[in-house]
Amino acid sequence: MKEKRTARRQEYKDRQRQEIMDEALELFSARGYHQVSMQDIAQSAEFAVGTLYKFFKNKEELYRAIILDLSEKFGSALGQALGQGVDEYERLISYLKIGGEIFMANTQAVSLYFVETRGARFNLRAGLDEEVLSRYDQILERLSKVFAAGIKNGIFRSLDPDYLARSLDSLASTFLFAWLDDPQKYPYEKSLRMMDEIFFHNILVADYVKS
Repeated sequence: MKEKRTARRQEYKDRQRQEIMDEALELFSARGYHQVSMQDIAQSAEFAVGTLYKFFKNKEELYRAIILDLSEKFGSALGQALGQGVDEYERLISYLKIGGEIFMANTQAVSLYFVETRGARFNLRAGLDEEVLSRYDQILERLSKVFAAGIKNGIFRSLDPDYLARSLDSLASTFLFAWLDDPQKYPYEKSLRMMDEIFFHNILVADYVKS
């Protein structure tokens, strides 16, 4: 019984924490990070300010939690994607599809990160950028290993796996941000077909037959 009560209390705390993060993301996206205070977030989320400080020591830590949550979503989903499919080509196509789905489902957090961090308007003193980049490098390393396996298995031409991983990642990012700017002009389904033609058409061995 005690364990059940403890579990319920933890679930309640987890819900509170997530509600605070969701509300903060809405406000940061609408007004900009610097224009939002912890008081604003508490009022909008209908929590006492003290409740926010039980979970986050300051606004920077709250922002950090939002971006790390986004990073974890990408890392987990993309890692699973690279394990799907009957061969390396299909795993990489799955990676592109699922990466697009995660990106499009989290456009607020993605946009916030690139505006506040990449735009150099926010100093991440807690070292967040390095942590996110570390996770990004892990994904690139896994991509590289998939390409290396595909080369070994006679699916891809003998090219540098690391260069292939970085090239595919850059191409996918370009199309995703094109979609973000103009979804009607650059629908991601079309972008997937274009990436297949632009990228994979040139690295697949001549006798490979797509399933």
